Amino acid sequence: MASGKISPRQKMINMMYLVLTAMLALNVSSEILKAFYKFEVSMQSAGSNLDAANVKLLGAMDKEVDKQGEKAKPFRDKAYEAKKIADEFVKYIEDTKSILLEKDSKDGASPREEDGQLKSSKDMERAVQYFLENKDAEGGKDAKGKELMAKITETHEKLLALIEDPNDRAGIKSDLVCTDPEPNKEGEKLTWLEETFHSLPLAAAFANLTKYQNDAKKTETDVISYLSTKINATDFKFDGLSLSINAASASVSSGGKYTAEIFLTAYNTKQKNDVYVNGAVLPLKDGKGIYEITASGEGIHKYQAKISLVDPITGQPKDYTAEGEYQVFSPVATISASKMSIFYAGIDNPVDISVPGYRGNQISASCDNGTLTGTNGSYNVKVQMGPTRVAKINVVAKGDDGTAKSFVKEFKIRPLPPLAVTVNGKEGGGITGSEIQVWNFVNASFGPSFAYDGLTYAVTSYQCIVQTKNGAQPFSVTGPAVSPDLKAAAARCRKGDLIIFYNIKAASATAPAKNIDSGPVFRVQ
Repeated sequence: MASGKISPRQKMINMMYLVLTAMLALNVSSEILKAFYKFEVSMQSAGSNLDAANVKLLGAMDKEVDKQGEKAKPFRDKAYEAKKIADEFVKYIEDTKSILLEKDSKDGASPREEDGQLKSSKDMERAVQYFLENKDAEGGKDAKGKELMAKITETHEKLLALIEDPNDRAGIKSDLVCTDPEPNKEGEKLTWLEETFHSLPLAAAFANLTKYQNDAKKTETDVISYLSTKINATDFKFDGLSLSINAASASVSSGGKYTAEIFLTAYNTKQKNDVYVNGAVLPLKDGKGIYEITASGEGIHKYQAKISLVDPITGQPKDYTAEGEYQVFSPVATISASKMSIFYAGIDNPVDISVPGYRGNQISASCDNGTLTGTNGSYNVKVQMGPTRVAKINVVAKGDDGTAKSFVKEFKIRPLPPLAVTVNGKEGGGITGSEIQVWNFVNASFGPSFAYDGLTYAVTSYQCIVQTKNGAQPFSVTGPAVSPDLKAAAARCRKGDLIIFYNIKAASATAPAKNIDSGPVFRVQ
């Protein structure tokens, strides 16, 4: 606020500004503040995951230095420099947060409520007065804001400078930037500081600061990951891993010993290797040769395998050979889950059961930890989550001569995965006005990788908050459709405004209903 002698007109303007600020503070509902707090907690959790990933990457690089010495050390040292740069930025933001909370931390008091939210979460002035209107700051009232911008830019440049190749450097897409936004529809041009802190409650300002801490950590991860790949740039390249089991024999007589070597195998899905079996070239899939024949003749069958690779250092081909074998035998029983090797709790799990040499009406099946229904080889198994996380399928096959054979198969019991909520197929993040215009439905699903194609959920209701610079507008919607009022309010948003979906309820005809507390969060671009 101005000080000294001011005109009656300026006094009136100042008074109106105070009244407007008070009205904005009153308009910030507890739901919005809680949404900002959940967003901050979510960002902190993501930051912890990034920290853990960076620790693993650095640990792996330390091991490479132990194995390879000077070849790996320059890259490892740069990786630790990246960590130092990011840590300094994160600490700078934490110190800034502490300054913003000094008013609430006097005499050792906690600045947060028992539920974790800021006591001054509604405060619309504190962030603005510190970053944009700080009359006590040296260098102008926005000196602290400019200091923050300079720190973001400096950290971004220092991290990317650790990558020497300009082409590789350009491949790092970092959000650790603070550029001014484009003018809005009315031609009004805001600065980055105004967009980030003006007319926002303290809870939103803290969420924004935490976001930039994560941007620094993510950029650190990208730089360290890049440096890690440079250690073995001239080595054989592998981008896939699979578990291999090498057994002396796949069949063992009763009382005998079964011995196998179990290890990880690395392979290159993109490299076109020459793979042979008994001199014949095999077709490739994901860099692996596929050997497939029709088995005939009971007993052990052996074959010779060879892979030819070009040495990345010498450029000369090099052959790797091995002998393989397989045994042909008459099948006994087959018990397999139609969809997965596990059972999901609370739903019907399709199971096909067959025993070669027996008709479907000669086979009976039961489940020791659930219910099994069906006939003639096609069944459904329904299990529930409990202290026992295993279900056994027991099969008895009776021949025409009255003799019976028994078989047992064990399955793990797992809960259904969490539902993913999308709006027109998008899970959140940046969104444009043209994308909002075509919003139709809020959907909930397990995603395309879920094995049960027929298991679907429909959104029965949800809540949404449209947070603009002028306040927040809540919506409660029944059904999956994006209501006209919500779409209209979202379409009026300007760059930087937030659209937050939460408290989504979904139902299924064949599975238990689901409640999703936090849904997609969109920031208008």
